[in-house]
Amino acid sequence: MNVFDVPSDPAFWQAPYPFYAEALRSGDGLFAFSSGGYSVLSYDALYEIGRDPRAQGHPFPEGGLGPELDNLYRLLRWGLFALGSPHHRPLRMAAISGLSTLKPELVRAISRDVADQLAQRIFARGGGDLLADITLPLAARVSCRLSGIPKSEAPHVVSHIEVITHQLNGVPVAPADADHAARELYALLERSASGGQSALVDAVAAKLPPGSPATAVDIVASFMFDAVEMVSAGLFSALDCLGDQPGLTERVRSGEWDLGAAVQE
Repeated sequence: MNVFDVPSDPAFWQAPYPFYAEALRSGDGLFAFSSGGYSVLSYDALYEIGRDPRAQGHPFPEGGLGPELDNLYRLLRWGLFALGSPHHRPLRMAAISGLSTLKPELVRAISRDVADQLAQRIFARGGGDLLADITLPLAARVSCRLSGIPKSEAPHVVSHIEVITHQLNGVPVAPADADHAARELYALLERSASGGQSALVDAVAAKLPPGSPATAVDIVASFMFDAVEMVSAGLFSALDCLGDQPGLTERVRSGEWDLGAAVQE
């Protein structure tokens, strides 16, 4: 996948603003493109790109990534982290309004139930992989529940997202396969929305401004992709640290802690 030629100084990733400020001050523009592409940057970096009118308010190249990557471009373009410029505010507010309909207690209850089921399966099997057997399926199943996609589709969601992230991270994957995976994610959500099963899509659609360049399905699909990626990675890190705490496994196995308590911790 194409990337920015970004500064080699490690400080760029911790505090990108000075680098952008200097690039804009000197008139050199932002950063040279290797091949007209983009990179996944921090929110602060995306925000600075979004504020520069020479970037058309968006970190993605105008005209997309090419006809063979239309669906992948669509999926990545409307992610919340890419909507950093002032004129994207109506889209951000529509997304936030839709997400605000999801009650925290509902999200916690769904997450706890799904995590319990996955953990029981791991214990019954005598072991497993933390990422593949816990955090990825957990993030996917919760996202499916919240967006109205049948839970039976969660394994397909995981599979599609893995193909896309492999392509983004330089793992050998045919671009056409990544684009097909993005198209399949859209198809799942579109079927849910057309059947009136996605309250989240409906809530976002109700707040979109007239003439919006993005549909509610665009925004929710991009959110799902980001959420599954970030939640699974964050949970993996947290559970990996938690699992290293002395005595945790013994507490769960002895019944002192049930799985729900461990998940809540």
